[in-house]
Amino acid sequence: MKKTTLKNSTIEQLSANLVLVVLNDNATIEIEDIIEIKAANKKITNGENYGVIIDSGNYTSISNEARSLTASKEMEGKRIAMSVIINNLSQRLLVNFFLKINKPLVPTKSFSNLKEAREWIETVINQ
Repeated sequence: MKKTTLKNSTIEQLSANLVLVVLNDNATIEIEDIIEIKAANKKITNGENYGVIIDSGNYTSISNEARSLTASKEMEGKRIAMSVIINNLSQRLLVNFFLKINKPLVPTKSFSNLKEAREWIETVINQ
């Protein structure tokens, strides 16, 4: 499977249509990072439909602009589902805010571990 290291993340292909994005600890994710991650996801999945699991890292944050872009039609493209692994209470609050305010256009859910995140997203993308 393919793997790519970017400025603030590492992206790994888990299966033909599933990508894991691990955000670096203590990173602040900006618009440029979202665009870079999206391009890497597209390349790894050969432009096909895919699901993405985001491991939010420790003490990682995301700017308001990057959060809005993540939920936008522009960034949806071939992404058909998204799950987020959260590592602490502040991230849980941020993800809940994201889900309620930014309202991603694809099914999106948060989890506390990779196993649960992967089980859910595989169910969604294999429907």
